Amino acid sequence: MATETIGVFEILRQLQEGNVVDDPNVTLVKEGLGINEGFAYEQNTKGVWKKKIKQVPLATEALTFGGLTPEEFVASMKPTIPVLEFMLVKNGAIIRYSTDPIDTNASSLGYELFCPHSKEEYEAAKKYLLTINEPRSMGPLGIHKKTSRGDNCSYIPLNSDNMGNHGWVVQDGSETWWASDKTTIREPNGDYYANAYMAIWYDTAGDVYYYNDANNRYAYTTYLCVKRS
Repeated sequence: MATETIGVFEILRQLQEGNVVDDPNVTLVKEGLGINEGFAYEQNTKGVWKKKIKQVPLATEALTFGGLTPEEFVASMKPTIPVLEFMLVKNGAIIRYSTDPIDTNASSLGYELFCPHSKEEYEAAKKYLLTINEPRSMGPLGIHKKTSRGDNCSYIPLNSDNMGNHGWVVQDGSETWWASDKTTIREPNGDYYANAYMAIWYDTAGDVYYYNDANNRYAYTTYLCVKRS
């Protein structure tokens, strides 16, 4: 692959399309950049983007991009999802309820339990777990209810647009969340204990294939955590 130098907005475009290798040298993209700062990156023969030199202000670059203003250019390059940095906890602290703290090895580094705010975020997490051969280790996704018992939600998709209407929420408080569009699962059927995490099973592709509310009988010691930026 030929080496090339590009602007930070192209890095953001690549990031949005999932093409940027998660490399510690690309920290400035994760932290965000102001309109008055510019950096160049080069892609080496292994396809890894690395910071190279400080270059022209982004405003100058923006004004030469398709005739757009700097503000329009920034808006056009905004990623559809935040940058997600994942960490898989294995044999960690037990979490059964939404009030249980995650393992300190993760929380001390700024991670929190992964709650997918969209299908795109779920797919990003799935891609990460597949790369480390752990497709069934997503964990509870923070999904729970604040009250016991409640509606029978059999055959209702496991996401905020559908099950969210019956009181199901995620641990980090996001109003939107997504785990599945399946309409073939006969759970949750209402035998539930308040604040207990939903039990979720995954297939070898990392997709949800079954879930169950079943009181508070399920606990996790393996679960995915995330840092958002």
